[in-house]
Amino acid sequence: MTNYPVWDVKATKELILSLYGKEQYIKAQQSLNSSLQRRDFARFHYFEIFDRWSTHLDDIKNEDPINIVLACEDEVASDRRAQRMDELAAHVHSCVHSLHTIPDTMAHAIYYGLALNLSLPLKERKITAASIARGLESDRSLKRMEDVFRSIYASGDFTYLDALNNHGKHRSMVQPATWFDMTGKSTQPITLEFSEFSYDGISYARREIKPVLVTEYERISKSIVDCGVELMSVLKDRAAARGVS
Repeated sequence: MTNYPVWDVKATKELILSLYGKEQYIKAQQSLNSSLQRRDFARFHYFEIFDRWSTHLDDIKNEDPINIVLACEDEVASDRRAQRMDELAAHVHSCVHSLHTIPDTMAHAIYYGLALNLSLPLKERKITAASIARGLESDRSLKRMEDVFRSIYASGDFTYLDALNNHGKHRSMVQPATWFDMTGKSTQPITLEFSEFSYDGISYARREIKPVLVTEYERISKSIVDCGVELMSVLKDRAAARGVS
């Protein structure tokens, strides 16, 4: 289990209210809550994926892979397995989507939480991770906030998640597939993998799904907390400077 620093979400919201008033507080707390909900949604979908995958493995592990691939088994079994894979795919793409939304949602939380909208007014659709990172960059006192925030989407496997999500959103979904090792050398003869795909001129190789989702969920979850801790630190400093309790 990963140990995260302690972030007092309630105290962070109270600081925003004390410093900037109710209207600013409402906007910030909605985005803070949504960032945490998206993390929780990703976790929910992750467990749904691998509950179904465990059932699927139990169902096919003693079958001839050729028969499964060619759907040579009885029609009822084939339909049942196809339905299970559809459900599994729905949870996979929902998990990816939830993780993918977090940087932009957290950007809104920072934008309103630090009252950047008062000095850097942006149209709603222009409030993105990239635009808020640039806004933070313009204020040297927020360098640490910028670095922590950028870590959500500029490290780990987020580029891969971004390509997966945008390929699915704009072109077609990258289908999760059952892969069989026919060499007899693998410790995992049956795996659940993303198919290879290309997006925006970049080719992405076939990858096992579980390591990608586990690693990115853990990394992004920690980055959310790190952002929250830094946001609270900045707000505390501002409150102290203004004599706000």
